Amino acid sequence: MMLIKRGGCSFLEKAIVAQNSGVIGAIIFNNEVDDVDSNIDMVDDGSEQSHLVDIPIVWLQGKNGHMILNSIYKHGVSRTCNQ
Repeated sequence: MMLIKRGGCSFLEKAIVAQNSGVIGAIIFNNEVDDVDSNIDMVDDGSEQSHLVDIPIVWLQGKNGHMILNSIYKHGVSRTCNQ
């Protein structure tokens, strides 16, 4: 699994990077740490490449994503991806 912070590129680009890195799924979370109620439609970005993604990708609110990220930093990370 890969935990990915929102921002910098489209959700689809993030999904493709995750899949190409060999993970079985990814969680994209909001970059706003105080977010507790966002709902995001992660849809095709117009590049017509959505058919390339075969792994599950889910959305997580910022507060929860940052809580998981902080726990990973606290307890150690086995691999990171800066995309």
